[in-house]
Amino acid sequence: MKNILRKYIVAASAFAAFPVAHAVEWQPYPSSQVNHLVNPRPAGMGEAFTAVADDQNALYYNPAGLAKLGSWGYDYIEVLSPLLVGTNYDYHAVNDFQDMMNLNLSNLTTDPATFSNFRKVLSKLRNNPYYARVGINPFFIKKNFGLGVYLNNELTLSVHDGNTLARIEDVLDADTRVGYAHSFMGEKLAVGATAGYRLRGNVDFNVRIDEISKYTGGNNQDILKQKLKTGFAMPVDFGVMFTPIETWSPTVAMAIQNVGDAKFYLPSYTQKFSNTKPDALQQAVNLGLSLTPRFGKKLFVRGAMDFRDVNLPKPASEKFRLGFEGGLERLVTLQAGLANSAPSFGAEIKLYILNLRYATYVEERGYASGQKPERRHMINARIVL
Repeated sequence: MKNILRKYIVAASAFAAFPVAHAVEWQPYPSSQVNHLVNPRPAGMGEAFTAVADDQNALYYNPAGLAKLGSWGYDYIEVLSPLLVGTNYDYHAVNDFQDMMNLNLSNLTTDPATFSNFRKVLSKLRNNPYYARVGINPFFIKKNFGLGVYLNNELTLSVHDGNTLARIEDVLDADTRVGYAHSFMGEKLAVGATAGYRLRGNVDFNVRIDEISKYTGGNNQDILKQKLKTGFAMPVDFGVMFTPIETWSPTVAMAIQNVGDAKFYLPSYTQKFSNTKPDALQQAVNLGLSLTPRFGKKLFVRGAMDFRDVNLPKPASEKFRLGFEGGLERLVTLQAGLANSAPSFGAEIKLYILNLRYATYVEERGYASGQKPERRHMINARIVL
C-alpha cells in the first residue's frame, strides 16, 4: 500500500487528460445516485426516456418497456458495446497535466521556485472540469425479458485556486440486472420490474495545497482507508407504461427506481483497504409522456417529456426534460433534447451488425466558484447479433 495514494492522484490526473470516458442526471452521476446514461440515445434526448424505453435502456429507465420489445422489433444479443465520454476541456489538457506531474510537489510549500512554477501551471488548469469515462454494456433482450451487465469507470478532476488545490472523484461500478415485464388489456398496459446486483468503489475528496506532502508521502495507507468507499447493493426498479391507442402511440409512464432506497453493504474482503461504504441509492420517481407519429413502415418522429426525481428536493428546472427523435428505423436516427436548460443532440447509424452512436450534452458540477459548465461528448460502438 506504500505510496498508493500518490500513484492514484497522478494516475487520475493523467486519465482525466484524455478525451475518453462515466452514469451517470443530477448531474449525471453523483456518488449517491445511479447513472442512467448507459448509452448516447437517452443522453441525446435529454433523458426524456421514461415513456420511450423501447430498447435495452428499458433495464435502466423503465422495465415496463421490456413488454413491448417484440412489437417494436427488438430481440437480440449485444456482445460488445464500448462507451467513451470526454469534455471539451480534456483535449488540450495533456501537456498541462504533464507539466504538473513533472513538478516535485513534495517541495511545494518549502521551495519558492517550485511553488511559482506550480502556480503558472495551475492558472491554465483551474476551474476547468476535467472528466473521463469508459464503460461497456453487453446484454440480451427479447419480448418481456432482459439481462444486462454494465461495467463503468468515471473520473472527475476539478482544479482550482486557493487553499483547495483540486477535487477528485472516481467511481467504479459493476452492475448486473435482470428484468421481466408483462402486457395486459391487449398490450395497452405494460408492467415490469428489474432486480440488480451492484458493486461499487469510489473516492471523492479535496486536496489542499498545505496537505500535499500528506498525500505524496510514504505513509498513506490510513488515508486511503478513509477516502475509499466500497460496497454492494441490490437495487429494485418498477415501471408502468400505458398506450391507449395505436394511432401515434400516445404513452404515459411511471418508473420507480431504487425502491425503498438501495443501501450498500461492506464486503468483508474489502475491509483491509476500505472501512467505509458508499451512500445509499435514493428512491426516485419519474413520470413520462411520449407521442410517436409514423409515416409508412420506417419513417417516424417522436416527442417525449419527463419529470424526473419528482419526489426528491431538487429545483423544478432540473426535473423537467424534453426530447425529440426521428429518422428511418434500422438505418439512421437523430435525437435532440433539453435538460437543465441546456440542449443535447445525438445520432445513430446502423450498419448491419454494427451500430454507431454519438451524443453531446451539458453538465455543470459547480465544485468551485467560477467553474465553467462542461459539454460532454459520448461515443458508443455496438456489435449486435
